[in-house]
Amino acid sequence: MVDILEYLVNRIGTVTSPTNLAIYGALVSTALLIHEIYKYYRDKPDIRVNTSYGIEEYTGNKYLYATISNHGRRTATIKNAKIVLSGNEAFWSRDVINLFPHELNEGKAFDVLFDVDKLFEKTRGKEILFAEVTDQLEKKYRSKLIDNESLKRIYATNFTSNGKNG
Repeated sequence: MVDILEYLVNRIGTVTSPTNLAIYGALVSTALLIHEIYKYYRDKPDIRVNTSYGIEEYTGNKYLYATISNHGRRTATIKNAKIVLSGNEAFWSRDVINLFPHELNEGKAFDVLFDVDKLFEKTRGKEILFAEVTDQLEKKYRSKLIDNESLKRIYATNFTSNGKNG
């Protein structure tokens, strides 16, 4: 490929026929097109959703954390976050409504906390599947499946206000 380009450059330098100029123009525009396609795929947002759960040390509040991060090179606007349940149902928390829409810049992340007690009260025995966020373009991003057994153990744990098991 390099030999062909070198040959064409040398040829165009000596003979400036319309055919040679057309070939040169086609090669340059094709190279620019390939470069623009590469930039488009490289620069798109890469949103990842990870879940974890835990208990606040001092208050004893139990939370399911959905960490939303942008590993891409473009800013993405996150429109909402929810927990998806079995039966194609969802758990929306009023506690997180004020967080959205949220602009997520390149390399940044933020946490959405879902109260585990409210989650179990509202779901009434349905299986908790995963966290899902939607961006402004209506593209959905999902976490891995949530470990329901670990989440049930956290729900069953009773902590007092000083953070000690009671």
